[in-house]
Amino acid sequence: MKQCYDAVVAGAGPAGSAVARDIAGHGFSVLLLEEHSVIGQPLHCSGLVTPRTLALAKVSKQIVQNEIRGAIIQSPLGKQLPIGGNKVYALAIDRVLLDQAMASQAQEMGAELLLEAKFLRLEREGGLVKACIERRGQRTRVLTKLLIGADGAQSNVAKQLGVHRLDRTVLGLAAEVRAKARVRDRVTVLVDKEVAPGWFAWVIPLDDGRLRIGTGTANGLKPIDSFRRLCARLPEYFRGDAVLGLAGGRIPLWSPMRPYSENVLLVGDAARQVKPTTGGGVFMGLVGATHAARVAVEALQREDFSAAFLGRYQKAFMAEAGDELKRGADLRRLFAALSNSHLEWLLARLRGERPAKLINRYGDIDFPSHLLGELLKAVPSLTAFVRVPLRFPGAWLRRRSPQDDGSS
Repeated sequence: MKQCYDAVVAGAGPAGSAVARDIAGHGFSVLLLEEHSVIGQPLHCSGLVTPRTLALAKVSKQIVQNEIRGAIIQSPLGKQLPIGGNKVYALAIDRVLLDQAMASQAQEMGAELLLEAKFLRLEREGGLVKACIERRGQRTRVLTKLLIGADGAQSNVAKQLGVHRLDRTVLGLAAEVRAKARVRDRVTVLVDKEVAPGWFAWVIPLDDGRLRIGTGTANGLKPIDSFRRLCARLPEYFRGDAVLGLAGGRIPLWSPMRPYSENVLLVGDAARQVKPTTGGGVFMGLVGATHAARVAVEALQREDFSAAFLGRYQKAFMAEAGDELKRGADLRRLFAALSNSHLEWLLARLRGERPAKLINRYGDIDFPSHLLGELLKAVPSLTAFVRVPLRFPGAWLRRRSPQDDGSS
């Protein structure tokens, strides 16, 4: 390890490794820090992404464990809404292999990878940044022109900038189990406010008789209690020694923030670049990493590390992803206000040939809001239900119940 680098990247997840790879690829010196001893562990991700995500990551399909061609939405009363078709909507991947492949890409481009190295704090000196790092009980300082925080939901870099928040987060807990899927190429999504209040539960089939099963909670219920309720709802998956391992973590859903400062950028979960509707962060994190790396390279070429210049990163990211994230946040607020009876009503309206065709055609977990407009045109009864003052969905829903139009 040298004493000075053009860029120091804290966090070797997909977003951090992508930034390190792209900056190093332009000939700049990059130090990539990873606080754990093994890249990709411990696991904090369900490992469900779209094919376009692998293209952004520049990783081969060797990490794919299963191709997903649809979903089964299960209501609180156990009614099922099957959706999907013959095309591949998503990929169940080995997330550890993804992280390791991308960290290797960064190294191949010339970035230096340092394991068991955790960023602690920053100090400013003469227009540069001193990054304080702890490794195996020893602390050291590294001088850098750019510090890029890709250190996750509990980002120390974000804390140093004063922009780290705990609001609008979901707490998740998942297990990998040895069991047979009901349908091999369909994800099961359980929407039930008793099991996963404010969020949902999921079952993702892999290719070798294993499943990833998890749940999230956003209203104060402990993740372990939510998971126990899920086990009670799906007992067939948790018999004997079926559970192979547990993983969990905090999911920081997107909300407006300023992910840059003089000499500093934030990307990925550290910048809350996470879809509010699904909690997926790999795709949006890679979109953010693409723009962060481009602006970082320009800043290094111009020797301009001012907040005014680095702010171009946020403008570019929001120009590409902002509309989707804002619409997703609106949908998230509405979903959080729904009761189980509202969920039953909504799912009942989506059963039928025409809604199914639209879902199959426009369904996209990276851009879920694209589907909404088509459904509103096809199912008029949804229009009055969804077009609400989204700032106050709870008050509106209390005034209107699913029985107001005589439906059940």
